[in-house]
Amino acid sequence: MVARVLPLLIHLKNRVLNEDGQDLVEYALIVALLSFCAIAAEKNVATSVAGAYAHLSTTFNGLV
Repeated sequence: MVARVLPLLIHLKNRVLNEDGQDLVEYALIVALLSFCAIAAEKNVATSVAGAYAHLSTTFNGLV
């Protein structure tokens, strides 16, 4: 019985201690964080671009 259980326990220990897949999860979390930051910053950029176009429109309308 011990001869059958011991290899199973060794296999389970190796599976728990295996860190091969953790890099992929960490990279996915970093990509998600960067995506969230980019989406949050996009609103500020859109507001700035809209303000610049409004300023240009006002300037060109004053020239005509």
